[in-house]
Amino acid sequence: MRSSLERFAKRLEPIGCFKVSSTGRTKATRPDEVTALILDRQDRKERRVSSAIARVEMRDDPSQHARETIPDDVKLLVWQRDGGKCVQCGSQANLEYDHVIPVAKGGSNTARNIQLLCESCNRTKGANFV
Repeated sequence: MRSSLERFAKRLEPIGCFKVSSTGRTKATRPDEVTALILDRQDRKERRVSSAIARVEMRDDPSQHARETIPDDVKLLVWQRDGGKCVQCGSQANLEYDHVIPVAKGGSNTARNIQLLCESCNRTKGANFV
């Protein structure tokens, strides 16, 4: 694919292509600049395609969505440490184990990174750091 783009850029050489566009943006004026821009555009396209393929493969592979559960001993330790109530509002209803640093952002399933929050406080927090 690159060789065809390079040949195309070579054909543009004699006409001294790419001056100032109607929008006032300066474009490549030398053949080597044209080649560089064409190749850069092709590289970006290839990266987008590769990224899209990876996303599709992840979507089709259920094991990619699986997340490690919080170990029971960690849950027990967090429950005892937090007194069986939401650490933000003190509620004892609809409690959930919350990752202080979300797993998606590098957080772990250790007691230091887990806290008890009620459903309302957890939804308010979302994936933000407290």
